[in-house]
Amino acid sequence: MIRSLLLPLLFVSALCTCAAAQNTLAETATDSLTEIRLIARPHGDSIVLRWAPESFAAWTLLRQQGVLIERRRIGTGKGFALLPGERRMAMSLEDIMSFADTSNVHVVATAEALYGAAEPGTQQGAMGRVKDIHEEQSQRLFLALVNADLSTAAADVLGWRFVDRTVEPGYTYEYRLRLPAPDQRRTVPLRLRSDANFYAGPVHQLSIEPGDGKILLRWPQAINGPSFVAYRLEVSDDGQQWTEPSGLPFMPEPAGSYFEHEVKLENNGQERYYRLRGINSFGETCPAGEAVKASGKDQTPPPAPFSINGKDLRDGRNQLQWTIPDEMPEDLAGYRLLRGLSLRGKLEVITTDLLPPGTSSWTDNSPFADRNNYYAVEAVDQAGNAARSPVNFVQRWDKTPPATPLGLTGRIDTAGRVFLLWEAGTEPDLLGYRVYRSHARNREFLQISKEVQHRNFFFDSTSLKVLNETVLYRIVAVDRHYNPSEYSEILELRRPDKIAPAAPGISGYSARGTSILLTIRPSESPDVVRQTVWRAEGEQPEQPIAVIGARDSIFQDTSVRTRTVYRYSIRAEDEVGLFGASRPISVQSGLPTSRKGVQQLARTQVQGKEQEAMRWQLPGPVAEIAGYQLFAGPSAQRLRPAHQLPPETTEWLLPDTHQFYALKVLFTDGSRSPLSAILPPAK
Repeated sequence: MIRSLLLPLLFVSALCTCAAAQNTLAETATDSLTEIRLIARPHGDSIVLRWAPESFAAWTLLRQQGVLIERRRIGTGKGFALLPGERRMAMSLEDIMSFADTSNVHVVATAEALYGAAEPGTQQGAMGRVKDIHEEQSQRLFLALVNADLSTAAADVLGWRFVDRTVEPGYTYEYRLRLPAPDQRRTVPLRLRSDANFYAGPVHQLSIEPGDGKILLRWPQAINGPSFVAYRLEVSDDGQQWTEPSGLPFMPEPAGSYFEHEVKLENNGQERYYRLRGINSFGETCPAGEAVKASGKDQTPPPAPFSINGKDLRDGRNQLQWTIPDEMPEDLAGYRLLRGLSLRGKLEVITTDLLPPGTSSWTDNSPFADRNNYYAVEAVDQAGNAARSPVNFVQRWDKTPPATPLGLTGRIDTAGRVFLLWEAGTEPDLLGYRVYRSHARNREFLQISKEVQHRNFFFDSTSLKVLNETVLYRIVAVDRHYNPSEYSEILELRRPDKIAPAAPGISGYSARGTSILLTIRPSESPDVVRQTVWRAEGEQPEQPIAVIGARDSIFQDTSVRTRTVYRYSIRAEDEVGLFGASRPISVQSGLPTSRKGVQQLARTQVQGKEQEAMRWQLPGPVAEIAGYQLFAGPSAQRLRPAHQLPPETTEWLLPDTHQFYALKVLFTDGSRSPLSAILPPAK
């Protein structure tokens, strides 16, 4: 019997603990007794205490040992003292049947949580049995917590409630719970004044969103959630007499920052008043909040017309007809016509007023000119709900072709890609273009565009490895009634030449000092647009050094160094970068140009020593001098290079006074001076 009486409580939809949603007056953190939460409610001449376990293990502890309540009054200097009475613990099943109100569904549900028989497990194996036990314990604790919140009688059955009627108004008290000996763990004291303010106000900011056959109640979670754990819904036809349709409280699930509760309606058109009463963790039903008036909203459209058809009357009007379902609802208000320019585009309403119910035809006196018109018809009920027929179009009667396309131009690149461009037509009913191609003027032009092209350009491709040097194109304009224009003028495009130009040649050269002159035999190919001179020094790779004209036959290189070997080649290039290259030739630049040597060269005795020296003056700025080459030998005819001297040297001690000596100046540009006068040994 206990299990069957529990069934009405299965409306509960959210896990809730007794203190999770209550506005307490003091911190309830625990010390050593960590899994029991204590809250309090002042009434001036009394204080209600409520507590609850946070786990099944803590609940088992409460059921086995119960708790003692200790209290002290602040300001007396006295410590905590036990309140009179026995330990507070759950009632036995016999006491529940004898002393509790078993007509109270919350009491019955609490008895089920305490003493109801466990249902057979569904899991297999040891771990399965553990899961079954854990699930059963969680369900029992959940059932106890919820019903203790909703009913003071249920909280008394569980031993989770006490009313202290021995307090004096205006004084502050501290309470704590203690386990009996030998455990004696205690909760952290909870302090409050007996006449402190306690919020038990109404539910705030209730709003209603109407729906079809239902309404949705919404109220903010932030300002209501801390005060209430459950709610009661009351309904009235006149705002005076109120009833509670279900007779049961409900616990809503949060939906974002709001609570929501859906109410089913039998009649959308009936306006009624709705209000909520909150229930706090002490089982108190608070005063009702502000009532809100609302009704359901018809959102069910009438049946849509089956189809719509039409024809062009050839006098600037379109005749439309549609099929109506056999049965239409009584709230049908009429029909409206919509028109647009495409099947999936936007449709605009074109009837000023609704056409009466039963209407199945209408004439459009101002359709879009030079275009196909797309139509739909909507059935509209008195609530404004509409159902639309499929969209259909009326083809405009037209036999006038568009103008012949003009300005066809294009090009073919070296990869065989073709780009065509022409002037866009201005006809309002122009649909697009078809593109045709041929390889000879006396052959048929074949359409190469698979579909009508809606833009005034087209991409094609063609093979470059064919004998035909040209490819021909024409285009045709097409309107929306597929009337074709005349062919455009023929565009003849020349295929790019894929053969590189014939190679040029270097027929001669001359070298002098820091200049090399090349004589070039240009390429005989007519498509050469430029020649590029390439040069390399030694084993280095060739680099381009100059671009000259396609028919130039002379090139002078003035950027060489003297007595250096260079390798030259010439490339003849066409406009797409293909080239023919000459055979490379090697050229040695000329000898350096003679420059002024040292001045006032003399051979003198070093004072105080039996040693001779050569002295001279610089031939120019030292920055232009790379150094000096010293020549020495036993005679003027047998001089050989001996040493290289630094550029700033103007005196040098002779290592052998029996030798002949002379100098050459080495310049930074690679040139050198003639051999100086030869200095013979002293006699």
